[in-house]
Amino acid sequence: MRGPACVRTSTLLFAAAALLLAAPACNILDDDQELPGTARVEITGDATEALEFITSTDFLRVDDLNEGATYTRLVRADTALIRPNFSQDYDISTTNRFLVRLTNHATDVADVTLSVSFDGAVEYNQRATLSEGGALEFSEVFFGT
Repeated sequence: MRGPACVRTSTLLFAAAALLLAAPACNILDDDQELPGTARVEITGDATEALEFITSTDFLRVDDLNEGATYTRLVRADTALIRPNFSQDYDISTTNRFLVRLTNHATDVADVTLSVSFDGAVEYNQRATLSEGGALEFSEVFFGT
């Protein structure tokens, strides 16, 4: 079968294969996944004492294969004492990562909500009752195309 029908079949098979191969590449080449430029942290609630507030854009996630867990190791961080109601914006455009940790070191319980938004979209919103040593932590690492 070497006539025009064979050529049309080969052409159709080639076109179908090209479409199948190109389809996954569209996601790789598509640049619609913009990386956020700003992280906004809001802390609301009640605390009788100031809370330890840590932020970082320079941290590592380390896997402990023996325990089957992932840990966060801070390379560089900023630490402050804050009270609810607190809000602040952070530029993450050059690092594409952000970590926030809120810890209660007081003996009195703190009822707080930690909210983290990226370019206006809420990514994390957690309410907690933190006793002494209790903490909330959130981190995100963004990978773009």
